[in-house]
Amino acid sequence: MISRNTIDQIRELSIVDVIGRYVGDLKKAGSSYRAKSPFTDEKTPSFYVVPQKQIFKDFSTGKGGDCITFVMEFKNLNYPLAVKEICSDFNITVEDDYEAPVRDPQETERIEMLYKINQATARKYAQFLYTMDGSHPQFNHVADEIIRRQFTEETVIQWQIGYAPDMWHYLTDLLVNKGNYQHGFDLGLIKTKGERNYDTYRHRLIFPIQDERGRIVSFGGRHLNGAIATQTDGDVIKYINGPESPVYNKSKTLYGLFHAMPGIRKAGYAHVTEGYTDVISMHQAGFNNTIGTCGTSLTDDQVTLLKRYTQKVVLVFDGDKAGIAATGRAIDMFLAQGFEVDVLPLPEGKDPDDFVRMF
Repeated sequence: MISRNTIDQIRELSIVDVIGRYVGDLKKAGSSYRAKSPFTDEKTPSFYVVPQKQIFKDFSTGKGGDCITFVMEFKNLNYPLAVKEICSDFNITVEDDYEAPVRDPQETERIEMLYKINQATARKYAQFLYTMDGSHPQFNHVADEIIRRQFTEETVIQWQIGYAPDMWHYLTDLLVNKGNYQHGFDLGLIKTKGERNYDTYRHRLIFPIQDERGRIVSFGGRHLNGAIATQTDGDVIKYINGPESPVYNKSKTLYGLFHAMPGIRKAGYAHVTEGYTDVISMHQAGFNNTIGTCGTSLTDDQVTLLKRYTQKVVLVFDGDKAGIAATGRAIDMFLAQGFEVDVLPLPEGKDPDDFVRMF
């Protein structure tokens, strides 16, 4: 049983801070805060947070309560899991009335450092992209890819898209200077061959991967044309997907889920795709309930994760033989866990990214 002390610490938090992690458009309205309902699709905001009373009220659905109740409703969690979710977000130790949890402070500190390094890495790649201009030798190759994808500036910023320069030691040197060299290996940001260490991502458009709490756990990198640096492993791989690490289990992570949670709640279902750019393009086109796998085939763990938020999906996989086969496997996996499943078939040879850009 979770201790009263833990619950009291949660109730000392500002309900605006807690709910603000899930509802991004909270606006001050007198002594309260207001937003569109995160539970339904509405045009006029009817969701209110009252900090003086530490409660919320959603007039479109009748839901209301404290911050724990909100997390239970929003993420479809039971009471203990909702408490643990909030504690994790706000660094509160979950105490048990019968036995205090045993924690290794050094391991906890190490995990937190890994998250911080991923966040700093995403920021450096995004900064590099944002500050590039026509004088940079790879500018045209980067710009061409973004233009081809029709990504807007708002989309690039929202998804923290970045660019890993065509350099062997850009990130390696940064991590060495900060004393985080070993952590770079642990996260798969640095590789080694013989006695040579080098950046994993070079001349690639970078897509940070966030978990459902918004923490960056890994990266995907799309290779661009016009690379200068010699490759180390033969043919160029179009996409590099981050490896498993202490903070990243790709079979238990869904790309875009952090951004899609409000949309899934409002729509009552999720679009499921396979690629990073598929997810981003779908969101940009208004389908903000879209998620995707992380460079792997769909797994049972990913299905279980999505079940926290909805039990209805629409599969939007590539319109080729591989996509059709993946659709069949996904149907079986979702049905096995009690989902309602629909399929949106795409024209032959088109993927979701291609399809939404046709209109």
